[in-house]
Amino acid sequence: MGMFDEQEIRGPKEYPLPGQYDARLVTVVDIGTSVDTFEGKEILKHGVFISFELIGTQDSSGKPFLVGKEYRLTNSKNYVDSRGNPTVRIYEKSNLFKLLKKWLKPEDEKAITRVSILGALLKKNAAIKLLIEVELRPDGKKRVSIEGVKPGDESIAAPASKTLGYEIGAPGLDSLPQFLQKKIKACYELNDGFANIGKTSKQAEPAELGSEDDDSIPF
Repeated sequence: MGMFDEQEIRGPKEYPLPGQYDARLVTVVDIGTSVDTFEGKEILKHGVFISFELIGTQDSSGKPFLVGKEYRLTNSKNYVDSRGNPTVRIYEKSNLFKLLKKWLKPEDEKAITRVSILGALLKKNAAIKLLIEVELRPDGKKRVSIEGVKPGDESIAAPASKTLGYEIGAPGLDSLPQFLQKKIKACYELNDGFANIGKTSKQAEPAELGSEDDDSIPF
């Protein structure tokens, strides 16, 4: 699918057929914190982009299809601590929490709210079963979406795609896809955005952040 190849992103795109696929996690990119407004209040949102390789699939160039989405690591009631540092966790009402809840084994569920779970899953290219839909948007573009999740079979083949992990502030920013670089370079963490927010930050409930549908990445 060439999701991380700039030339292919701009050119004609191919899409997997709708259906259920064995897949493996291949990408976890921390895109940092941005600010939005909800009912006149500033709302801080911390995002992460993740993608899965659909094992055994190929596009016309022989590359496997990738399916990805930006998720919000939404904040707790007090998003920053007394020193003004963000206290990021995976909030129970977020779409990412719901995905992990359906994906992980019961004994792993206690770790779902901790962001470190994503790094652990990426390290082993964790397997997952995905139900994929391809829909035509009003603007004429297609969007690949994840409509269902089940625990995966770890005996499936390893991914052909390179594993990509990135944390804010780590080397390698310029090697990321342009659409991710743009988001990261504008984030609070790299622009002193937290300098004055710790004193006043009593953020709204994450459940009030609205639909995560707006965060979907069309490709």
